[in-house]
Amino acid sequence: MSSYLTSPFILEERRLQGIVDQCSRDFYCALIEVEEQEKRIKQQKKEQEERARDYDAAKEAAVLSGREQKKRLLEESRRKKTALVERLKNTEIEIEVFSEKYGGMEAAIERQKRLVLQLHNTLEDFEEIEQHVIRHEAEIQREIRTVSEEEAGARPRHVYPEGRAESRGKKGVSLQIKKEREAERAKDSPRRIFEDRLNRTMGLPYAGKLPSLEALKEQYDKEKDYAKTAFAVTHMKQLEAMTRQLEDLMKLEQRGLEKRNKDILRYRAICGLMEIPADEKLIADEKAERLLKHTCDELYRKYEEKQRERYITDSITCVMEKHGIFTQNSDASWGDDRMHYEMEHASLDVSGMDGDRLIMEVSGEYVGEEPTLNERRKGVSAASHFCSLLADIEAELRDDYGIVFCQVLTEKPREETIRMKRKKSVAAGGSRSSKKERFI
Repeated sequence: MSSYLTSPFILEERRLQGIVDQCSRDFYCALIEVEEQEKRIKQQKKEQEERARDYDAAKEAAVLSGREQKKRLLEESRRKKTALVERLKNTEIEIEVFSEKYGGMEAAIERQKRLVLQLHNTLEDFEEIEQHVIRHEAEIQREIRTVSEEEAGARPRHVYPEGRAESRGKKGVSLQIKKEREAERAKDSPRRIFEDRLNRTMGLPYAGKLPSLEALKEQYDKEKDYAKTAFAVTHMKQLEAMTRQLEDLMKLEQRGLEKRNKDILRYRAICGLMEIPADEKLIADEKAERLLKHTCDELYRKYEEKQRERYITDSITCVMEKHGIFTQNSDASWGDDRMHYEMEHASLDVSGMDGDRLIMEVSGEYVGEEPTLNERRKGVSAASHFCSLLADIEAELRDDYGIVFCQVLTEKPREETIRMKRKKSVAAGGSRSSKKERFI
């Protein structure tokens, strides 16, 4: 019989592997959730940027349209004003000239009548002249056609040999084809190919990391025009090697970026499982790749340990409840490595779930300032009752949950040595949690 029990314990390989597999599934689900969240954030950010661009473009267009319209109205107002001022000046000048030249209104009316009559006669003369001009033009056109027909009949015809009737057309086509071929040869020349590849290589992201590339371009620019073709042929392979080197750097950087993004997603996923905030400074530090990976691995190891601890805690709780021993802190946080159970006239403390040595201790309870003899005897009786259940508890933990005690050390409960704990003023007994069984 004992009031104190301690024993190393192990968890069966099958149960432990089940916990590891469950942790892997949890992590995979959390990782997928984080990836989906990242995609949603990127999509929302992209949509927000597009809306912002559309808003800025619409705003800018509205501002420009307003400015253009305002400018146009202002110019139109200035033009109308200038035209009105000019018309006013011309009207004043006309009035002055009219007054000086014609005098009164009667003389002006008389002269207007004469002008109308003169205009009528002029129009009749103009119509007659127009008819004369039309007849004269028709005669000239007939003479031109006659002369053209006579010249066409007297023009000699060139006779082409048989089979070469299309030589004129072929000559023109040959000139065009020659020009196109010359353009193609210039386009495919070693110099043009070298220049295109050099410019494309100079535009790659990591071109600045190759001083030899800049030196090659400077050397090429210093060459004379007649020597650039030979330079291009000589250094073509060197340029191709530099291009491959830069492309390899780009691929390496891209792989590193993808790997870092994966590590960040893994880190956020495991932080979510551990219910702790992610360190944004660590995520933003591009030089802390090893630290980020190490932190992620360490958190995952802790998560597996916590899941193992939770499994052992839940298993012990289920077995205790079968025997009428209920937990007092079923909602305890993971940081608490002790479980407290309520018994009749005593309490049971279980610790060591986070390690490899399990400790169970039965403590008597008292109400006053000091424990009485009767309270000590009740505590010893409760400890003896627990000792009678110990064999069944050990067997159920081994058979049902795979928790195997290696070597059990006990202490016989006595009135002189039993530990006594002062009972709280509130009603003891705690909340009887619902039975939680977890089979892996």
